[in-house]
Amino acid sequence: NRTAAMKEKPLYLYLELQPNEYFSNNMKSRMVESGGLAKELYYTRIRIGADDIAGAPPFWKETSPYYSWTFGYLGIFSSKKFQLLINRFNLRVEEVVSPNWFLTNGNYYRLSGWGFGMQAWLNKMEAENNTVYEADGVTKMKMGPQVQ
Repeated sequence: NRTAAMKEKPLYLYLELQPNEYFSNNMKSRMVESGGLAKELYYTRIRIGADDIAGAPPFWKETSPYYSWTFGYLGIFSSKKFQLLINRFNLRVEEVVSPNWFLTNGNYYRLSGWGFGMQAWLNKMEAENNTVYEADGVTKMKMGPQVQ
């Protein structure tokens, strides 16, 4: 279940493999040293985290060599804007966030379509008195300067 708390910090599930009559786990852990510190590394335990915090895909991060292109069409990243893009254009998140997506199959050309399409929709929503705001509830959502 997606909760408001998951928008702030991850929730964790801890699992530990336990032996039974069909299975034994004799190799449970070992000590490892890193940076002068000793730490016990467990082979039978795992921590799984989940959150609802959407981060920027690689091409939309300010450190990306493609950021100026991306910013021009999509504007400043926000989780809400990213979620709207995903839903409006029926995007597959696992593809869009992959490291090489931007340069694969000319995907970077899709950004102009997304930018113009989203800005047209945002303008339409505003004309219908249904202005779309960023998560702060004050800032009007807008796309990049190339599509204004």
